[in-house]
Amino acid sequence: MKLKDFLVPLAFMLIVTSVFQYFFTSRNPDNSGAMADRSFIAPTTARVAEPLDYSIDFSGKDAHREKQITIVTTPTIRAQFSNDGAILESLAYKRFLSGQETFMETIVPSGIKDQGAFLVALNGIDSTPYYYDLIDHKTGDNTTVVAYKGESATATIIKQYTLYNDSYKIDLALTVQPKDEKHAVRPRLFLPGPALLDTDGFDVLKGILAKENKSLEKKSLKDLQLLGKEKPTLFGLE
Repeated sequence: MKLKDFLVPLAFMLIVTSVFQYFFTSRNPDNSGAMADRSFIAPTTARVAEPLDYSIDFSGKDAHREKQITIVTTPTIRAQFSNDGAILESLAYKRFLSGQETFMETIVPSGIKDQGAFLVALNGIDSTPYYYDLIDHKTGDNTTVVAYKGESATATIIKQYTLYNDSYKIDLALTVQPKDEKHAVRPRLFLPGPALLDTDGFDVLKGILAKENKSLEKKSLKDLQLLGKEKPTLFGLE
């Protein structure tokens, strides 16, 4: 047999095999063997899937102390703070209708202990302070600062609200200092939806979340019941 007679059929078989593999076999690589030896960075903390926790166990819940209200009025808003939970109890924006100054309320006192705006809760029995002390209240050229401090056996919490004369925003600086450095605490911040008393029943509240590509995403409130975000850069309600 001549060498040419051997190479021609061999070349033809290789071409047919290549065409068959290209058109009739999966192009996705089989990673079953590679998965066993694939390297990864182990997380420093455990991430466990769990339902959202709305429960709060207040420390000193059997104690009774007089409630103290701090009212701040700026050219743009009227805010009322309470030392019970160091919460923003009510908030109203100034507006002018027909030349008259009126207020549009967005947060109203709920009267329920665990439903205050910007209430901070910690996990564990008797872990969340409820009675706070007013440690600072001062007015500057353009800002007003209201600060509270609360303690439990678990941690010390400091809240500092900053209000601006030329803006409708309120900044909250939150400091949580664990009493035991060996056991980390996981604070939860409660944000209630605005109570727009001037709207009708057809207005629908929506949640606003920042996405990874820095755009904003709007979701209905029912879609937020079980939604979690790790380290959100921006969130709010519309």
